[in-house]
Amino acid sequence: MSKIRNFVSAIAQHFPTTVVQTRYFLRFKKFPNLKNPQNLNEKILHQKLYSDTSRWTALADKVRVRDYVKECGLEEALIPLYGAWKSAAEIPFEELPEEFMLKSNNGDGRGTFLAVRNKSKLTENEISKIRTEVDRWLSARHIGALSAEPQYRDIPPYGHGRKTVAI
Repeated sequence: MSKIRNFVSAIAQHFPTTVVQTRYFLRFKKFPNLKNPQNLNEKILHQKLYSDTSRWTALADKVRVRDYVKECGLEEALIPLYGAWKSAAEIPFEELPEEFMLKSNNGDGRGTFLAVRNKSKLTENEISKIRTEVDRWLSARHIGALSAEPQYRDIPPYGHGRKTVAI
């Protein structure tokens, strides 16, 4: 699978429009109208391909974006961040509250978060499995490559813990 990801990543880097059009066609059975976007998906794709995306890496980073939110004067909208760690071994489970969320800062939202609702009931084996999963997130490469989203490529991976959001 990594050879396919590497190939698509290279194609996306040099021909992002082709990757975007192909993914859109596979999903919606039609090509996107990128010259005159008509729906939200097409407008997002148009922005991704034709606008200045230089800030998108910082905004896609779930830890660094907090600085931007603070700069905008919206710090009260942020939920508590308990820490950011380069490896799962650094996570101080004993210092985290009873309920918390672990999430990768460079994840694209697909399988890179874990909610812990009752820490006191976690066994050592379960904690070990959590650490293994977090290390898998942190070692992931080519995030965003399959969808021509280069803003994820340059985010140094950190796992971070934050307050659980009740839904």
